[in-house]
Parts: sequence; structure tokens; C-alpha cells
Amino acid sequence: MSEGHIAERSHGYSPLHNAAWGGYADLVDLLIERGHPVDHRDPVFQATPLGWAFHCCFHEGHHPEGEYGRVTASLIHSGCSWDATIYPTGDPGVDAALEPLLAGRIDGAAMLGDSQTVEALLDGTPDSDTLDLALLGAAKGGHLDLCKWLLEAGAEIRVIRLEDREHLPDFRSRRMEGCLRRFVGCGGDRFR
Repeated sequence: MSEGHIAERSHGYSPLHNAAWGGYADLVDLLIERGHPVDHRDPVFQATPLGWAFHCCFHEGHHPEGEYGRVTASLIHSGCSWDATIYPTGDPGVDAALEPLLAGRIDGAAMLGDSQTVEALLDGTPDSDTLDLALLGAAKGGHLDLCKWLLEAGAEIRVIRLEDREHLPDFRSRRMEGCLRRFVGCGGDRFR
């Protein structure tokens, strides 16, 4: 972090983490405008400011006045990484911010069951991580035919652990794992 974007010394989170946590959209916009890094991870939880916003919005001490939809949109449009399989979140503001972005991502298009977009985004010879991400989205969306197609293309079924998904709530992680396990019959030899 550069001078002026100094992380809090005892925990390592930044002012942008705190603003996102509280849902303070105007402050988030100001900090981004001033150059605060949107993908900085705090050393304790390894979470980005978006991860902090999601955690507060979905789990801990939700600030009812917080503008988490605007915070989400601002951070993502400024380059913060995010996981399409968190959609739908259950928060109308956050869902409204994520929904228009889904079709432009391999995991989002697969979750929506848009096989034409998935095929176009795979563009010829995709790497295994891209195929796996598409499979994750297709499984979350419950699109069996797309899952089968992705498995035939070389995707592997993997168990998703909560600690691997910074802001994926616990119940979704278990549901995702169960969904993926249902597809073992499509490619069980690749289950790991």
C-alpha cells in the first residue's frame, strides 16, 4: 500500500475495508477516486473490501442504512475480483448490482444456463481452471446438460471448501458441494 493508503496497524485492514464494511457508498467512491487499492487483502482474514462488505451485509451486524448494492457496484467496476456463484445473495441491492454482470463472466453465464455465451467465452481451447469455473457456475444454476458438456470438454468436479471461498456463506458451500456430487455420474472418474 502506498503512503496515504496505510492499513490499520494492528489488523491490516484499510480505510476502504472499513467503508465497505459499513456500506458507506459515498466514502467508498471517494477512497477509490483517491487511489485506494480495491483488491488489497487484510492479513487476518485475507479478504478484500468487497469481502468485508459481503460479510457485514450477509452475516455480521448488517448496517440497515448501508448501501451495499452501490458499494458492490463501485468496487467491482473499479476492478475488485468477485465470485459470480455468490449470486443470488438474498440482498436486493447487491443482487441488482451483480445481475447485469453475470452474462459477461464464464461462471455467471454458466450459472444462468447460457450455453452459447459459455461456448463463446471458452473460445477454442480453454484452460482447466476456466472449464472448472464454468462447471461450478453450471452446477450452481442446476444446468445438467451444460455440466455434462463441460465435463466432456475436460472440466473436473471439485469439492468446494468454505475457506477457499472468501465470501461464500456456509450454507451455500454445502449446497454447492452436494450439487457437484450429484454430477459424479457424468464424470465420476474426474471427481477429486
